[in-house]
Amino acid sequence: METADRYEGLSFTFLHKYHAVGSLGKNVRDTITMLAAAGVLAVSLLGLWLFVKVK
Repeated sequence: METADRYEGLSFTFLHKYHAVGSLGKNVRDTITMLAAAGVLAVSLLGLWLFVKVK
């Protein structure tokens, strides 16, 4: 169980907090995270638009 907890902690640290670009600074990391969230929102809205348009 200890190994599973370690993997869960690592995934949370590196994926949820997105420290892959941590050396570039907090502002760059936050900007990349915001752009990724905006991209997910855009794809979701486009999918919803296509879904409604087809009906």
